[in-house]
Amino acid sequence: MDTTKVLNSGLLGMFTTAEKRRLILIETLTSKQTWMELETLAKVADCSLKTLATDFNFIEVAWSAIVKLEQSKKLGVRLHYIRDAKVEHIYQEILRNSQNFEFSERLFFQPFQSEEDWLKELFISESSLYRMVQTINKSYSGINVEIIRRPYYIKAKEERWLRLHFSNYFVKAYGNIIWPFKG
Repeated sequence: MDTTKVLNSGLLGMFTTAEKRRLILIETLTSKQTWMELETLAKVADCSLKTLATDFNFIEVAWSAIVKLEQSKKLGVRLHYIRDAKVEHIYQEILRNSQNFEFSERLFFQPFQSEEDWLKELFISESSLYRMVQTINKSYSGINVEIIRRPYYIKAKEERWLRLHFSNYFVKAYGNIIWPFKG
């Protein structure tokens, strides 16, 4: 799976800037399978060397069971996957840990909650919730799906687009093994 496939799936718009940049880094390092100079990688990711270092620290901590970054002052950086791990596992981690996707998934399972309930459940401010809904709705606009506020629920002009979106999301986030459904 690459960014193009995720973009075409309609999910990319819900990623934060940092999540998108980290995906670009992982995919670039995966596709090259060799050493890359830091300056080149910073250009590809459209970020500074300092941001690159921060992202490397995040990758080493958050995805240490999936990948290992090898760094050299002369050669740059390269990526190794641990055992049978694949880039899809990183996508799953991002999808399952992204606040936008978490809210969208929770809203799928728990519609018609009040704003106060969501603020408490997500531990965020009213303005953060508003921005999150705006971001998600912008991503959903291409499939005529939107989050309605007060109470919060997901509405679609055509139910099939909502079904397709969540089917796509659940497969990408949970694969064929782990499913968030009870029973």
